[in-house]
Amino acid sequence: MDKLFAEPLFYIFFIYGISFMVMANIIIGRITSATSITLVSSFYMLAFFGVAHGICELTDWARVIGRTLGRGENVFLVYTSQIFLILSFVLLLQFAVNILTYKSEKKGLVRAIPVVLFAVYLAVVFSLGISDISRMGLIARYSFGFAGAALSAI
Repeated sequence: MDKLFAEPLFYIFFIYGISFMVMANIIIGRITSATSITLVSSFYMLAFFGVAHGICELTDWARVIGRTLGRGENVFLVYTSQIFLILSFVLLLQFAVNILTYKSEKKGLVRAIPVVLFAVYLAVVFSLGISDISRMGLIARYSFGFAGAALSAI
């Protein structure tokens, strides 16, 4: 048990996961004071991102606990972590697109971009025969995660 408490990732993943959950909770709690229905729907995407990414990080926390205590890697936790990671980054990109297009009259087609890109992502992953879930998560991080973060910052 001392080995677990000496492991920095034990604290990092826990704090990181809880912070995303707190962010989502604050957004959902404050969303009612928004003046625009369009902005409300956009910020729900950010809240869903926070929940999904928080679950991902807390799952990684559980993985660290298992590895540190000598139980090895839990395949279920690996898949859960990476699925929520991919989902969270798609939601972040959707949030960014929604915010950038909230005043646009032709937003319907543009707002479908993250869903279309996710379909392309799945097609590429399956056509290349990528079966490693961690690699799928890495590809999503570099595509959806980077694009979503950059567009959200704009």
